Amino acid sequence: MHNTTLLLKSVCAVHLSALAFKDVCKTVPEVRLVIDEMSSLASVFHMSARRTTDLQKTAATNNLDVHRFPQSFEVRWAEFSARLLETVLGSWRALMAYADSGAGNDFSKFHKYLTCRDNIKLICFLADLLFILTNLQKNYSDNLTIVDIEPELGHFTSKLQKLQDMPFIIGGWEETLANALAESDGNTLHGQQLWTKAKRTGPSNKYVTTNRDFSAIRNDTIQSLMNFMASRLKLGDDLQSSSSSVSASEMTYIVSSGALNSTHSRIGAFCNFTATSEDIRAVWKLFVPDVDL
Repeated sequence: MHNTTLLLKSVCAVHLSALAFKDVCKTVPEVRLVIDEMSSLASVFHMSARRTTDLQKTAATNNLDVHRFPQSFEVRWAEFSARLLETVLGSWRALMAYADSGAGNDFSKFHKYLTCRDNIKLICFLADLLFILTNLQKNYSDNLTIVDIEPELGHFTSKLQKLQDMPFIIGGWEETLANALAESDGNTLHGQQLWTKAKRTGPSNKYVTTNRDFSAIRNDTIQSLMNFMASRLKLGDDLQSSSSSVSASEMTYIVSSGALNSTHSRIGAFCNFTATSEDIRAVWKLFVPDVDL
């Protein structure tokens, strides 16, 4: 009877999602600008108990929902960003009522930002995208091993592809926004007049723009995330043959040195096992002294 043990996990889902979204922020500057602006909004309420109290009173007076802004944790960047955007969207009507009640000139910039049609569309899209990304963490259970990653990557990529092909996720924030705008003239959201960024149209600016179309930003964001996940999680077409003695949930010790080294060399492109190869051999020998590596 052969000994079996769980195969070493190759990736931490929390850090993977954080790295993935950080890469998107670097690749698509508009995404980083949204997170920075909304983080500044959160800081306004974190640094002032009076503002927080006034916002809550305004929400209660108008029978509106208001959510608590999350604290910033860089190590959980994707999770923080998801909660941040969910809070902004869930509290949007309360924030608008607070701005209209005389929040002060220093709050007017946030009111202007959140009533820009392109900005609110981008926030809704990012909230839906982050929901898919953070939900990936739940799929990375304790029983997920290196050979299970390829199918999970396929499921995740198919979800992103659907998001790219469809105008919105059913039941998501983008659909909620589209329905709300459809109930008005398309430029009014819950009684707030939305405005659109003007583009430079002069002869000298014919081939220059500072404002990209939302559709272009949306497409670049999805493609950037797909590229990152594929480069980090795709371990190679021949991994399965190299790890032929590795099952989906456990590894038997009937494995040749060549197959083991071949598998580790492919995993090593993502996880730096080469520096600890001697430690791995030592631990292996403790459990299976009869197998020569």
